[in-house]
Amino acid sequence: MTTRTDLNVIGTISKQLGRVIPLVPLTELHASQLAFCADGEMVQALSLRGCGLRKVPEAVWELTSLQALSLGENEFETLSTPYWVSVSDIYKLDQAILLQKAGITSFEDPLFRKYSERIQRVKNIENYLYSMHILDSTMSYEEATEIFVRVNSLGVKLRSSDLALAQISSKWPGFIQLMEDYVSEFDNDADFLFDWILVRLTTIFATKQSRFKTIGRIPKPKLEKAWKRAKDGLTYSVNFLRNNAKLESLSFLSAAFLIIPIAVYAELHNGELNVSEEKKLLRWFYFAHLRGHYSVGSSETVLDSDLSVLFNNKGLDALFDNLEKHVNKTYLDIEDIRGRGIRSPVFTMLYFVLRHNGAKDWISGLQMSEKVLGDANKIENHHIFPKSLLSKHGIGTKEINEIANIAFIGGKTNRRILDKEPSKYFEKDIIPKRGEEALTSQLVPLDRELWKIKNYDKFLNYRRNESVKSINHFLKQYD
Repeated sequence: MTTRTDLNVIGTISKQLGRVIPLVPLTELHASQLAFCADGEMVQALSLRGCGLRKVPEAVWELTSLQALSLGENEFETLSTPYWVSVSDIYKLDQAILLQKAGITSFEDPLFRKYSERIQRVKNIENYLYSMHILDSTMSYEEATEIFVRVNSLGVKLRSSDLALAQISSKWPGFIQLMEDYVSEFDNDADFLFDWILVRLTTIFATKQSRFKTIGRIPKPKLEKAWKRAKDGLTYSVNFLRNNAKLESLSFLSAAFLIIPIAVYAELHNGELNVSEEKKLLRWFYFAHLRGHYSVGSSETVLDSDLSVLFNNKGLDALFDNLEKHVNKTYLDIEDIRGRGIRSPVFTMLYFVLRHNGAKDWISGLQMSEKVLGDANKIENHHIFPKSLLSKHGIGTKEINEIANIAFIGGKTNRRILDKEPSKYFEKDIIPKRGEEALTSQLVPLDRELWKIKNYDKFLNYRRNESVKSINHFLKQYD
């Protein structure tokens, strides 16, 4: 039996949600409604905010290395797992009762020591000694904030944007409320923008670089000017991504930093782009997303290099040159897709391209979109060859979950197909209703021999090649 890794579990949760859970750096997790952080194959943190969940997916409890789980403000009916222990119960009930509830029946159980130690660590909290610093009432707000920042730069650190926000607020009471009022205009993308991107952009327009080290020394009048430019630039950037790049949700981005160069360029040019500039900016965005521009190396260092190009007015050609130097290659080849799963930016890029090309649900005929009404029509990631069938034939997890085996269809269609073989449901359910074009629009071969399990490798190779061709063809229009 193959042991499921944390990354396999993330794939299972993604399948249940019908949405990609992107891998992001820890510093970007707060800015993402749906994302996870990992150290190698061990998932350390998971955010399921904004998913409208009523229950925590059972697979979450298989993430053995999970240290942080963000659920937002969803109201849950139940946390249905025997391993979820109420903190109050730890202090009220005997440890033996808690262990028994978790299925531990003897000292010989290999989990006895592990669970006992975890319970004891929680109980030890009551013995923790907390330090209290009482500040003189005559101390200024700025002085108190400086102490707060210095104290919180030690031990378990706050995010740098939290400390920067505290410094800005010390000079500008009411700044947080201004941000809250502004981001409310962005609907479902509000959590993605507040407060991480906004603080970063305000810092950028105040200092012409992205790091927060000097923000505490910026006077209020300069912060106010930077804030206005940050708002104008961000509004333009989000509109550009939604309407020009056809991005339905900011959660599709391979990195939140992708918003920033677009905002800065637009603001430096008073929100006025000619046709050539629009085309070049789209080209930069699609390639930067596809190649994980801000996910490779130090994201702040890469961003500051891009900002230097923009603030020195070197233009969009120089910005793209910067991208090419960093990622080494732009267009795809088959090795960029072989073995890649739904966490890869290639996966979301394929979704962009197929949606742009007019792909529709295989039975309802509805255009692919994240904004359809009703759970039955929400887009899900469908395994063309079902996982159960492939597993029975000894196909490995990596090949089962490869991008080349995924199509985008509505939830109702996905449940109707279930674990049928492609050779059966293509002929019976799809072609009679929507024609062969329904398949070719999602790069499925019409050669019936490739619909058979014995030719799964050939099927994958066909869709790998077609996916690469489609994405590259889409990108070439911006050359």
